[in-house]
Amino acid sequence: MSVQAETVSPHAPEADDGRDGEQSPAQDEKMLILTRKVDQGIVIQGNIVVRVLGIERDRVKLGIAAAEEIVILREELCQDNGGNNKRAPQRAANG
Repeated sequence: MSVQAETVSPHAPEADDGRDGEQSPAQDEKMLILTRKVDQGIVIQGNIVVRVLGIERDRVKLGIAAAEEIVILREELCQDNGGNNKRAPQRAANG
C-alpha cells in the first residue's frame, strides 16, 4: 500500500495559520502533509506512534505513544515562552 503525501513549507500561503507573519522556530523545515482517518496513525522514527482517536467538529483528538524519556509538548507552549517552558516536565538528572 502506498501513501501519497506532499511536502510544503509550513509558512507557504496555502499553509496559512492565521498568525499574521509570526514566524515559527521551524520556518526553514518542510512539512509532510498526510490524511488519516479515525483509528489510523503514523510511526515516527520507529518508536513514536501518533494515532487519530476521534474527530469532533473542528477538533482532532490524537493519541501519542512514546518512550517515557521523550518530551512531548503542545506547540503553543513552546512558542509562548520562546521555547523555555517552565511548566514543561523536567527530566531527572539520573535519567
